[in-house]
Amino acid sequence: MRHFILLLMFCLSPFAEPAFADFIPGRLYVSGSAGPCDEGPNQAVFEFDPVTRESRMFAQLPEEICGFMTGLAFTPDGSRLRASVWDSSSIVEIDGDGSISVAYDHTDGLAGPYGSNNLLYDDDGDLYVVNSGADTILRFPQDAGPPEVFATGADGVIFAGPLARAGNNQVYYGAQSIRDPIYRISGPGQSEIFDWLPGDMRLSSMVSDAAGNLFVLANRAIFRYDSGDPTTRRQLTTFGGTPGDTVITISPDGRVLYAALGSGMYAINPSTGGSEFLGTVTNPTHEIGWGLAVAVPEPCAGILFGVAAALLARSCRGRLL
Repeated sequence: MRHFILLLMFCLSPFAEPAFADFIPGRLYVSGSAGPCDEGPNQAVFEFDPVTRESRMFAQLPEEICGFMTGLAFTPDGSRLRASVWDSSSIVEIDGDGSISVAYDHTDGLAGPYGSNNLLYDDDGDLYVVNSGADTILRFPQDAGPPEVFATGADGVIFAGPLARAGNNQVYYGAQSIRDPIYRISGPGQSEIFDWLPGDMRLSSMVSDAAGNLFVLANRAIFRYDSGDPTTRRQLTTFGGTPGDTVITISPDGRVLYAALGSGMYAINPSTGGSEFLGTVTNPTHEIGWGLAVAVPEPCAGILFGVAAALLARSCRGRLL
């Protein structure tokens, strides 16, 4: 315990303070739409603190990159946040102070990237993009060089849809339409049906944890698959209302699922399904819930994030368990 306290004191010391423009570990970043660019404010990313339950507009697309923004994903080192923009067929990159630049565009083969969780990094650092306008999934190998076509319509890719890691450089893909299956894809021509959701479920979002458990959000119900086994499907929880702007992600340690159901933010126990309403992303202009990502901690920040997560779990233990 003494060694933990000493390490925590070091992490809190002036020598270990993060740079001004760093993302804050554990904060949630969610994208919001305000309609067509010529009819209102441009698309934006909002920051939500699950501990204090406060929010703010973090970054807003400039006029020259205007367009509908959906999926979000942090780069593997946690230094940049990527967002897909439909209208401009681009992937933009946002740094810790909210500055925005274009990482990829139509010259890189992008055609209307769209969808909740449509951006994904694998363990090798390869970036996967659901390229909705071309019914393909592109893979950018470690962000270097031109992309490869990882999957096509022949593999089940239909317009938009979320992605999740499946291990061994495989991905899960689910079309965002009624009664379409979830696929497990290894590459071009290497696609298999993983599972069909029950009834007329409309899939919205997917995420997996480091242990290989898959979580699927559809019709405001969350399903869990243990260790990538389709026979283990069970429903964790159900939220009221009709399907709409909904997205899920998971904390870096896999202990908390986060959901943005419109502007409402929730913490969910990934084992029991117990949920806690965290608060609302407050803004008068944007519809929230098209993309969601959680800032990944670095070594010292991980300790602080763990402390914050423990405090959050303690404050709502009776409701999460």
